[in-house]
Amino acid sequence: MAVSNSSLSRGSDTGRKKQLLFFFLAEAIILSLFLLGQSAGLGLVATALLVAPFQIAAWAIMVKDEFILLMGFAALFPLSTFELLPYHYWRWVFYPVNLALFLFIIATRFLFPDNSDQSNKGKICVSQWILFVVFGAWVLITSIHALLSSLAVQKGALIEYTMLALIMIGVIFFFALVPRDFRQIKILISILVGSYIVTAPFLSFLKVLSLESLGGKTMLAPFGGYVNMNAVAVHVTVATLFLLGLVIGVKNLAGKLLGFLGVFILLSVLIITRSRGAWLGFALGLFYLLMRTRSKILLVITIIGLMLVFSMDLLRGAFLSRIGQTSWRDPSLAGRAILWHYALVVFKNNWFWGVGIENYRFVKHLYGFPAPWSSATQFNTHNIFLEILVDLGVFGLILFLGILLSAFISVERSLKVSLPENDFMGIASGVNAGLIAYAVHGLWDCLIWQHGAFILLGIILGLGLSIRRTAHCFQVPRTRN
Repeated sequence: MAVSNSSLSRGSDTGRKKQLLFFFLAEAIILSLFLLGQSAGLGLVATALLVAPFQIAAWAIMVKDEFILLMGFAALFPLSTFELLPYHYWRWVFYPVNLALFLFIIATRFLFPDNSDQSNKGKICVSQWILFVVFGAWVLITSIHALLSSLAVQKGALIEYTMLALIMIGVIFFFALVPRDFRQIKILISILVGSYIVTAPFLSFLKVLSLESLGGKTMLAPFGGYVNMNAVAVHVTVATLFLLGLVIGVKNLAGKLLGFLGVFILLSVLIITRSRGAWLGFALGLFYLLMRTRSKILLVITIIGLMLVFSMDLLRGAFLSRIGQTSWRDPSLAGRAILWHYALVVFKNNWFWGVGIENYRFVKHLYGFPAPWSSATQFNTHNIFLEILVDLGVFGLILFLGILLSAFISVERSLKVSLPENDFMGIASGVNAGLIAYAVHGLWDCLIWQHGAFILLGIILGLGLSIRRTAHCFQVPRTRN
């Protein structure tokens, strides 16, 4: 029996009309519930009802491919720099659900075998796997020990940061395993940097919102809480070094000019943050990048960038005034000296088990810290290595240093076997430069208290492992003499 094209067309149109009708009815119901919740004073619940369908739709699209999921993560993550989404969204939705979806994809990968990509995939060293797993287990053990003792003054905060630390380790695996080749690593870094550049102008919005000058160290966040300029600085520093690594491999003039514009935007925000630790970290990261790549274009961009920054009164004044404050009379340096002293006191009494991740902020008051209890949450050790030593003990610090060195050495080994003329050299060096900047900044500010800065460390480490895993595609072919 023959079927005419017109009947097929009518059937198809009828199906589309039903789908369209269902869509409008669903949206009408969602909008009605949103308005009902708003009128009842349940603003947060109403907003969640309005946003949830779009979030679920995005997940449904991304779960088809783990790399699409990772790209979505990289695109949205920079919003954490300025807390442009509610903290509870980051805590309960963005981080845990993305990791859960990633684990789901990994667990069900055998259902859709794709052997075409397997030949291009390298492997992560077993010792590195063990290092990350043991570190995660030790974080959990030290937190349990603190909860069972008298050290868990604020149990909720201890549990929260324990979960955040485990999520950070999950992010390392996420970024280390997903990219199939170096091209995908380049795409991820490009998305991440591009999102940071788009996010950076929100600093002016936060200035208006908080009614504070740009010289302040904290500003009001749009959804409650505060945005700390030191935390902003570490995000911007790493993004700038990543971008410089990308620019090195760009061949066309338009791309280089666009990259230069992005560097200027990010560097301007870095100056405005007035974070001396970030400036020092950026300087050392940039020096490493220059020495590792010996790029003439990077040297030119560095010189032009410094000239432009110092030619603007606002940025030059912010930079020079902050440098002028650096002395032993500087209250921030004196405050750090006190925090470091009490960190050593706490460590001597808890040298093996530690006091639990990010728990020094509260425990220091049990050892006579000269400040009211109300200020406990504001001050950790202001040194990431000292913080890990106090929180996780000697064993925890050894594991943490091992993770940092392992990622750094992995990239270095990859660079030794890569072709100097391709963009692998610049991008891989940019990742290591970002790690250097983060570690140097961490000598003066323990930034893991800010969820975005903690997760950023996981992203850097994961990218470092991924570069090593995919570097065999760029190895220099050996020739006989």
